[in-house]
Amino acid sequence: MRMHTAYSHADTVNPICPTLVIPPRRSNVTILLLNLTATLAALSRPPPSEPDRHAIVMPVAGFLWRRTAVAGASDVKRLRILPVVLLLLSTGCIGGDDNDVQIDGGAAGTTVTLDAGQTLRVELDGNPTTGYEWEVSAVDEAIVRYVGSDFDPDSDAEGSGGTVTLTFEAVGAGATLLEMIERPSWEPPSDSHQRFSITVRVT
Repeated sequence: MRMHTAYSHADTVNPICPTLVIPPRRSNVTILLLNLTATLAALSRPPPSEPDRHAIVMPVAGFLWRRTAVAGASDVKRLRILPVVLLLLSTGCIGGDDNDVQIDGGAAGTTVTLDAGQTLRVELDGNPTTGYEWEVSAVDEAIVRYVGSDFDPDSDAEGSGGTVTLTFEAVGAGATLLEMIERPSWEPPSDSHQRFSITVRVT
């Protein structure tokens, strides 16, 4: 027999787990424990896609804040919801992308292992305003595909150097040398130009 849960008008349905009902007179601590339990249960399931995470987490955080306000809690007591938000942050539910792997110049000569579909971001010192730009000089595009690059200057000063981020996507199983060279477009590659290389293994 299928059971149906009856809710009174005074009860509030928990948005994380609809089977958990929060009576209006429960303490804020009880509310927090109920939501923490439901959150841990939700985290045991396969993670949703990035847009779905934001669609779920942000309304839940807003609900918790409003619920404690209705219960007459002070701002200090209402901060009890923060552990739930921090828990979601620590598991990647808010902000950041779990699919990204980020390395910098210190990773030169190492092997980076990726799963198919993951994104690799390589951050290197550079200054495109001088005409010297980082470009991909060697890679098997059946394994790793170059997506593009962007430049983040260290300051607003004209001609300022900064960080160049080159983005790649793992597209097929195998291993490939990924090499980049920094040179001006009017000069052919030579040993005098700065290089960066790693081995990328895609599983």
